[in-house]
Parts: sequence; C-alpha cells; structure tokens
Amino acid sequence: MREIEMQAEETWREAEMTSLSSLTSLRQMLSALGRVRGDKTIILISGGWPLDHHDELSVLTTVANDAAAARATVFTLFVPAAMFTADRRKMSSTPSSDHYLHSAPLETLASLTGGGSFRAELNAEAAFDRLGRELSGYYRIGVEKDPSDVDGKTRRMKVQVARRGLTVRAREIFDVRTYEDRDWTARLASALDAPVPATGVGLRVTSYLAADPDDDSRLKLVMVGEASRLQPGEATFRLAVRDLDGNTVLAGEQPIGDAIGDALPFSTTLSVPPGSYIVRVAVMDGAGRVGSVDHRTEVRRVPLGTLAATGPLLIRIPSGPDAEPRFALDGVRQDERLALEVGFEADKGTATGTDVVFEIASTVEGPALFQSPAALSPGRREGSLVAQAVADMRVLPPGDYVARARIKSQTGPLGEMRRAFTVIEVPRVLVEATSAPTTVAGRKTPPHPTRSPFVKVPPFALDQVLAPQVLGAFLDRVAARPDAAAPAVRELLERARTAGPGALAVSETLVAETPVAAFLSGLTLLSQKNYEGAAKAFRSAMRASADFYPAMVYLGACYAAGGNDKEAAGAWRTALIKEGDAIALHRLLADALLRQGRGDLALQALESARTRWPEDDLLKRRFVVAALLAGKYVDGLQAVDELIARRADDEPSLAFALLMLYEAFVNRRPIESIEQDRARMLRFADAYRARGGPSLDLVNVWVAAATKR
Repeated sequence: MREIEMQAEETWREAEMTSLSSLTSLRQMLSALGRVRGDKTIILISGGWPLDHHDELSVLTTVANDAAAARATVFTLFVPAAMFTADRRKMSSTPSSDHYLHSAPLETLASLTGGGSFRAELNAEAAFDRLGRELSGYYRIGVEKDPSDVDGKTRRMKVQVARRGLTVRAREIFDVRTYEDRDWTARLASALDAPVPATGVGLRVTSYLAADPDDDSRLKLVMVGEASRLQPGEATFRLAVRDLDGNTVLAGEQPIGDAIGDALPFSTTLSVPPGSYIVRVAVMDGAGRVGSVDHRTEVRRVPLGTLAATGPLLIRIPSGPDAEPRFALDGVRQDERLALEVGFEADKGTATGTDVVFEIASTVEGPALFQSPAALSPGRREGSLVAQAVADMRVLPPGDYVARARIKSQTGPLGEMRRAFTVIEVPRVLVEATSAPTTVAGRKTPPHPTRSPFVKVPPFALDQVLAPQVLGAFLDRVAARPDAAAPAVRELLERARTAGPGALAVSETLVAETPVAAFLSGLTLLSQKNYEGAAKAFRSAMRASADFYPAMVYLGACYAAGGNDKEAAGAWRTALIKEGDAIALHRLLADALLRQGRGDLALQALESARTRWPEDDLLKRRFVVAALLAGKYVDGLQAVDELIARRADDEPSLAFALLMLYEAFVNRRPIESIEQDRARMLRFADAYRARGGPSLDLVNVWVAAATKR
C-alpha cells in the first residue's frame, strides 16, 4: 500500500508541475504583451491544468493580475482527453471529477480575466462561432478613482446589467494605474517625444564614426551607452535620430538583455548621411521605468590632405577568456587592453605610403606615454585603409588620457586625430607591507599571471640557424660522424661551410645512400624557404640514423619558420638530449617558448644554460624576461642588476623590470621591501634615462607614482 501511495503521489506531483510550468510560460507571454499597445484577447486551447485546490485560486489570481496589467482577456477552450481509447486498460470510475479537475482552473482564469470558458470534445466549430459573436463588440466603462486607491493594490469590481437573459463578461480584477503606466510601449515612445528627458533610469551615451562599407555616401554612427539604476529583468532601448530642424531621420528599438547588476552597457550601429544630428536615446528596465538623454553628434569625415578619415575608435578588450570586446564609453579598466582604430578613404593609389602612429598622452599636447606604429590593412572597399593598434592599460596609472593618431604620408605630416578617455583603477586586495610574502620553495609567486607589454620576442628568422657561426658548429658535429667519411660527402660539407647551403647540389642517389646527404639536402631546401621539403629531408635523415640530432635541430627550424613554435620547441627540447652543449640551441628554445607566452617553461630551459654560460648576456636578457613572466621577480630583477653592472642592459628588459616594480607599489605587494623596491626602481630609472628609449616619459610617470606611496 505504501508503494502505491508513493506512486500516486509522484504521478500527481508530475501533473501539477506540468500545470505550473504552463502557467509560468503564460505569465511570461503576458509580460511581453504588456508592452504592446491596446487591448488583447487570448484564446487558450488546453487539455486542462490539474492544480491543488488549496492553492488554485491564489495561483490563478496572480496570473489574472498579469493579464490585467497586459490589458488581456483570456477565453479558454477545454479539450478533454478521450475516455474510451485502445491504450486505456481500465475505465475511470470518476470521469466527471477527472474532467472537473482539469477544466476548473481554466474556467476560473477565464472568469477572473473577464473571458469565457468553452468545451470542445469533437468539433470546436460551435465554440469558435460563439467566440466570434462575443468578440464582435465591447463596451468600455469609465470609473473615477479616489486618491486613496493609488496604493499599488488591485481591486475587485462586478459589472451587471438590468436586462435579464444576458451574460456579461468583465474582469473581476482591476488596478488604478494610468494609461501610460499600463502601456509600456506608449511610455517608451513618449520618452522619445517628450520635451524634457525622463530620469527614471540613469543614462550615459557617446558616439563613434566609422566608414560604411556598403555605401560611400553614408557613415556608420555607433551609439554606445550605459544604463544604471535598473530593476532586474529585460531592458529595452529605443532611439530617434533627428536633424537640427527636428525631422526624424532614423528610429529603432531593440532589447539590450537582462539587467543583472546596477549598470547595463549597450551599443547599436546606424547608417546615416553626413550631417549634424541630435540623437535621443531612451531605455526602459524590467519594471517599466524609463530614462532618456539627448546626444549631439557631427557625422562627417575629417579631411587629411588627400585622405578622409573617421575615428578614432576605442575598444575595450577584457582580460577574461570569455569576455567580449566592447566600445569604450569613456573609461577603460587597468586590467584591460585598449584597441585603437582609424579608418581612411582615398582615391585609388593616393593612400600609398600612409603611415599612422598611435600615442597615449596625459594631455592633448603632452609627451607620449605609449607609442605604437599602427598595423595598416585594406578596408572592405577599394581605396580604404584601416589602421589598428593595441595598448595594455596596466602600464598607465588611473587618470585622464588622450589617445592620438598621428597620420603622415611620404611628403610629410597630414594631421592628428584625438579621443579622450579615462583609465579606471581596478579594485585591489590590499596587503600590508610587513606581511610575509607568499613563497614557493623560498621564491615569491605572482599575484596574477604576468604578460609583457614591452618585450616583443622577434619572430623566428632563418639567420638564427643558417648564420655561419651557428651552421658551422653543427656542420662540424656532422663531419665527425662515421657516415660522413665518403669523399663526396666531405666535399659537400666543405662547400656548405664556405659557400653556404644555397650553393649545394645533392644528388638523389647520394641522399639515398647516407643520412648526411639527406641532412645537407634539407639545408639547401631550408635556405630556399621550401619548409615542407626541408622537413621531409630532415625526417629522412633521422629515420636512417636515430642519433642524428642536428637534423632534429633543423627540423625544429622548419616548424618555427612556418609559425609553429609549439612543435619547434618540442623538437629543440628533444635535440638538447645530445646537443645540449650548443648555446644557440638554448637560445632558440627559449625564444620559441617566450613567443608562446610560456615564461615558466622558458625559465626551466634557461636555468641550466645560465649555469653553463653564466657570462652570456644574450642568455641573461632572455632569463630576465622569462623570470618576470613566470613571476620569479627577485631572480629577474637581480639579473637586471647584473646586466646594468656589466653595462649590457637593454631597453625592453629595463622597461619590463620597471613595470614590475611599479605594479608592486600600486598593488601594495612589495617584491622584497618597500625601501629596497624604491631604491631599485630609482636605480633602474637612472639606467633607462642614460640609455634612452621610447617609454622614458612613461617611466617618469611610474617613478612619480611610486615615490608618492
């Protein structure tokens, strides 16, 4: 009996949950209908909603309130399940009660909303005829409200007529909201037309200009904004673009997503002809509150000699892997990167020789704290160019800045485009200077993964493996092999050593006879930039002789030349088994790992190399970058001290080390101690000034910020 009771209870709960799920969907639909102007009639065709009779009225009253807010009347059409079917093993002993259990909630909801309930077992034609007659006309009753009625509560009201024999349908639940309060679409529309902006929702907006690739007579107007003081729920924004005479040029509406936090960013792109415009933007939150704001914008290209420019665009690139880039409203966080873009239009051929440099300065005419040559690429339309660059905001203290794009041609400067923005400080976890630092095996660990905005590891170049001093060392190793004793092979090795691999002519017969010939053939193909053929030849040499590790070194070069640093690092790491005494191989491996951003692995590879060649400055510079990237700040900074003492320091390593010290002050996480860090920072800054470099003004800003703390 207990098992039967449990099965019955489970069956009932499943049926009840299905009913509640349907009611939730209906409420969502009513919420959407509430934003559509006018009265609505809903015809609900259903097999019934079994509900607990104790909760039925309260649940359906909530739905009826939503229907009243949406100005919707619900008519229900009950379609009962067939009582006699082949799949039923037993007839119900209470068919009337079963039908009532399903149909009663439908009848109650229809009554509460002012509609009617009908039943259709075989043919619904009669029910729809009745619905058609009922919906053919209606009466509207006006009721004066009392000031005490404005309390947010619903009221019940019964409507009757004196004539007998008539059925009067009217909602039982009413509220006292105004027409504008009830009609969300009208409320949002009035925010666009009202002479005074609405203030229910906080709004900030700005605009950008970009070329329209589909129509050169128009421009893309990008409206970017942020709404605040939002209630939870889906928000919608509408805008109207008007000229200075008040004529509407363009209007539109779109949802902008759910407001989870207090602020919700949004953006949209419009195509408009050049001119002066006033854009009215209105936003409505999930509770129906509205805010609006006016924004004036000049939609025109900027003439720069023979060019016409748009921009600059400022785009925030968040640090998270799943975060999406967004147009910057007016600020960028310190833990983000900032993409800068300028577009150009020119007649065919006149844009040749155009050069763009992006800068960031504290003031319009101030020195550049950040400078980067832009990458130029052709636009979607003939004669158009796009200039782009990316700046890391972690290098800038919080404050106001100006992004500048300096444009010049072969004949001289053409002009400058600017855009102001703010660097926003990221909330940081404060750590007392006297607290013990987090250590792993006695070394400090970084508070977060580090990337270098200064150190750009150069791409792989063939000279790194084909330069005479590097190639000669590996040819000597190959010449010492027993299978290199043949006169023809010795002659090829000598020619490769004196004239270079490009002058070799290796026969197929000789390649088939000895792996050394296959290796030399691979060198020739590599010098001709035939990377696939060279790799095939090096693999052939390794198959013929498993201990032919020089071929492994140059197979890694084929990978690196093709941009596959991960595969190159794997080959070079394997080659270290026997070729570990070649310093060039250690440099190649470290560079490949640094290009992947794997400072931790590069540090492991460089540890043994530094022990073997402690005086090599090239290895030491790579060690500085790897140690700072891996968070081994003490080791990296000590290596910089050694380079300065030997007068072998370089500008990128100094700048990167100064950035680490600056961030230690900003984060209040000293690397050694506040006094030691400050003294080291001043010493590094003096060395940087003596050497000179493009980031000198930025270094001065860091020193000023650190000495204040």
